[in-house]
Amino acid sequence: MTLPNILCVLRLLAAPIVAALIYKGEATLAATLFAVSAITDAVDGYLARRWRQISVLGQMLDPLADKALINLSYIAAAAAGPLPWWLALLVLARDVIILAGALLSRALHLGHDLLPLAIGKISTALQMILMVVTLGSGILGVNTFAIPEALIVAVTVVTIASGVLYAGSWLLHLVARRQPAP
Repeated sequence: MTLPNILCVLRLLAAPIVAALIYKGEATLAATLFAVSAITDAVDGYLARRWRQISVLGQMLDPLADKALINLSYIAAAAAGPLPWWLALLVLARDVIILAGALLSRALHLGHDLLPLAIGKISTALQMILMVVTLGSGILGVNTFAIPEALIVAVTVVTIASGVLYAGSWLLHLVARRQPAP
């Protein structure tokens, strides 16, 4: 197994630990482990490209690890109180839509893997930034209302937009596959 894939596996294993720490109110430990895990997201992709170690396993592990880290953290933060439930459920719904499209494509042999879109990467980055800010406010003892509303709005808008664009990409591919060849 390559180092980039090992980093993905470590991020995947860290996700439930981060969520448990968030839920228990261990903001410093949760923030540290979340930040290190988020950094590995950039590092594993960089190393895979730089060392030419891009693999099918890595292409599956990387988004799975990201989704596990983000979704479990958001659910824990909503359950513990610093983030609203509607936001955690929105982030989860987007990822369920993306995952359902990918699984359905494979099951129907449509040959369409949902390639990463720029807005998807922006969405993931903003979601991670919001979690770091949320955990940081917990470390500093700042009231949860100190989380910038603009950041919550940005995460909401970009999460919705990326979900719509991924769903649209999948639907366009499905329609194109049903068109008779000229």
